[in-house]
Amino acid sequence: MKWQTPRACAVFICLIFALPLSVFAQAVSSDRPPVLASIELVDGTTLRGRVVEESSERVVLEHATLGRLEIARDRIARVVYETGETPNPRDSWKIDPSYNSIVLTPTPATLPKGTGYFRDFELLFLNLGYAPSDQVNLAIGTVFPVTSSLVGFIAGAKVRLLDREQYGVGVALNGSFTFFEDLENDSLSSLGVVLGVGDRRQSLNVSFSGAFVGDEGEGILLIGGDMQVRSGLKLIAEYGNVTSSLFEDEDFNGLINFGVRFFGDNIAFTLTGFRPLEETGSLLLFPLGVFSVNW
Repeated sequence: MKWQTPRACAVFICLIFALPLSVFAQAVSSDRPPVLASIELVDGTTLRGRVVEESSERVVLEHATLGRLEIARDRIARVVYETGETPNPRDSWKIDPSYNSIVLTPTPATLPKGTGYFRDFELLFLNLGYAPSDQVNLAIGTVFPVTSSLVGFIAGAKVRLLDREQYGVGVALNGSFTFFEDLENDSLSSLGVVLGVGDRRQSLNVSFSGAFVGDEGEGILLIGGDMQVRSGLKLIAEYGNVTSSLFEDEDFNGLINFGVRFFGDNIAFTLTGFRPLEETGSLLLFPLGVFSVNW
């Protein structure tokens, strides 16, 4: 089978996620009358009252003693409704802890202040992130010490300018510096902008950055989307036009990457398959696995 042009692949990914996003955006908040319910928190506490507002991020409860309570979704283990009404089951789905990135594509979202994560790409690339504020995320990375000849490190930062869940579209700036002995001139730096719509359950994101290796620089476009289909399961698709600045093959026309993410409250495992947009003989997909723990 011959793969289509990079532009066609990018349009295909956009079509996959555009319609679900438009439908989901209309259903983020609920206007139904207050509903009597018991909310079980992850720490074992149970709160009973009337649910007056719901979204993908929070539940607002009117409690007889404590008054109006705004409870974040990540603190809720289960919502038990005590009327005959059947709530939308998606309201109680788990939140993806790795919502700040697809796989290769960053999202404009940042982690809350004081939280962080550890990620392992393909068992080889190790990444540690921390949020000193709600708007700024920092990250450092290295490689597993397989051999003394493979030495390097990565440092990066993301600054959120607009919150996608507050303004409808998210905007962030990101940059990174990579040093590996095997790279031309030993180092690579990048600076770019990330745009995205959606939320932690479903999103579509575009990242454009300039990558600089020595005196040469080229633009990198990444398009990525995710869609939650079960409480702890997402579908993922990405396209990237990564060019010859990062690959010795001048005929490299970019790649596609798609797969699934399984996640719990603080742990996520992403398994995808990627391939270049060129003739690869019998190669169908190359596996990419990412394991992450958040705190």
